Amino acid sequence: MTKRSTARGFIRSNVTKEDLLELQELIQENLKSFNSFPLIARVFLCAKSHVIISDMDLRLKHVMERDGVRMKIRKATENDIDAVEKLYDAIHTAEEENKQDIGWVRGIYPVRATAEAALKREDLFVLEENGTLYGTAIINKLQVDIYNQGNWKHRVSDEQVCVLHTLVISPASAGKGYGKAFLEFYENYALEQGCIELRLDTNAKNDVAQAMYKKHGYTEIGIVSTDFNGISEVQLVLLEKYLGNSQE
Repeated sequence: MTKRSTARGFIRSNVTKEDLLELQELIQENLKSFNSFPLIARVFLCAKSHVIISDMDLRLKHVMERDGVRMKIRKATENDIDAVEKLYDAIHTAEEENKQDIGWVRGIYPVRATAEAALKREDLFVLEENGTLYGTAIINKLQVDIYNQGNWKHRVSDEQVCVLHTLVISPASAGKGYGKAFLEFYENYALEQGCIELRLDTNAKNDVAQAMYKKHGYTEIGIVSTDFNGISEVQLVLLEKYLGNSQE
């Protein structure tokens, strides 16, 4: 069986009956959680949990239904900035009240300007349910300088790396699966952009985030000491997840 790399993924010819059955099962599973899952493409292979595709424009309308309630993750608009700032404020308040230990500092990071800059770059995303925002994150291909010190297991081109920054979930909504939903969105979005390497970071004191990332397949590759986003003496945990062929 032959395989060749493309900007969007991999093509494998001579697809077997087993491949198609595995693909069918994957689509059926996703249709249970996603309200709309159109594949504007020919899908050639499902390898483990990753869909490898060709000749495609993968358009996932990341809309999930839970108990009849519609939740969606989308790019933010200017009208969302106030709500995103409130999410940042809520996280800072939770940290100041010792309800969460994230390592961010009010007035330094994240702040309204963080969201405004991401909106201008068009890489600010929000999680919305019934018209209310419960989460936000920045997703792009921008690796901060400190990543150069990372002992990344998978060496790929910068264009194949997708980074998740500043994931914030409303403290009042903890335990509702919003963080998991954002990670699933992030991974699908990365594949849409032709990225097979996921990278992210978190403060070493943020045990909750580290546990969530590792539970969903992210591997810690090291901890670096740095001044980060205006906050001094941060112990930054670097994590990665590879979506490509494990034999590459």
